[in-house]
Amino acid sequence: MVWHLPRLALLLLAVQLHLRRHGLASTLARYPGRLEGRISLAPAVAAARWLRRFSSLRPSARCLERAITLRYWLAQKGFESHLKIGTQRGARGFAAHAWVEVAGVPVLEASTVRADFSAFSGPDL
Repeated sequence: MVWHLPRLALLLLAVQLHLRRHGLASTLARYPGRLEGRISLAPAVAAARWLRRFSSLRPSARCLERAITLRYWLAQKGFESHLKIGTQRGARGFAAHAWVEVAGVPVLEASTVRADFSAFSGPDL
């Protein structure tokens, strides 16, 4: 998996740039996911760990950018995954979060992410 780190890092940078210049709809169209395919949590977790490591070196990477990158990378490898975007209203106000799920399991997220955030409905949102 180490050899994927440069590709994931470059992909994350490309997603960040595209998202900032063209917005969410265009970025999702440019970097699509796969709604049907092989289902395996292991590659998703491994890629997410590498993205998290690289993101720690690049604090500007947000959860949405990481989630789009992970979803697209998995799609390119033939794996099914789903992008989730959710919101919550709490004592500190409004918050939003994006994550990727494989077989209904959030990848490298707190076990409470599905309970903490109300996800938008849709085939991949």
